[in-house]
Amino acid sequence: MPVASLYRHVGVLADAGVLQVVGERKVRGAAERSYRLVLEAANVPADLAALSAEDHRRAFTAFVASLLADFDRYLGRGEPDLARDGVGYRQVGLWVTDEEFGELLADLRTVLQQRLANLPGDDG
Repeated sequence: MPVASLYRHVGVLADAGVLQVVGERKVRGAAERSYRLVLEAANVPADLAALSAEDHRRAFTAFVASLLADFDRYLGRGEPDLARDGVGYRQVGLWVTDEEFGELLADLRTVLQQRLANLPGDDG
C-alpha cells in the first residue's frame, strides 16, 4: 500500500473517532503520532433506532478497522495458509425472499449461539 494511502486511511479513521492520538513527537522535522483504537466507537447500543447516520458510520468504521487489524495479525504470524487455517474472505449476492432471509438469520443465530460460550482453549 502506498504510504500516502495509508496516511489517508489513518486520517479517515481518526476523523471518524475510531483512532485517537495518544502521543506526538517531532522526528526529523515531521510529526510522528501514536494512535489507539477507540473500542467504544464499535459498541452499538441495543436500540439501533437511536443511532444517527454518523453514529452508524463510526461504529461500522470501527468494525472494519477491527477486521483489518485481526487479518493483519494473522498475516504477521508467518506464512499464511488460508485453507489450512480456515481463513477466508469473500462477498456474495444472495437472491432470497424476505421469508428465506429471516430463515437464514435464524439458522445463523442457532449455529453461532452454540459456539458463543466457548472460551479460548476450549476443545468444543
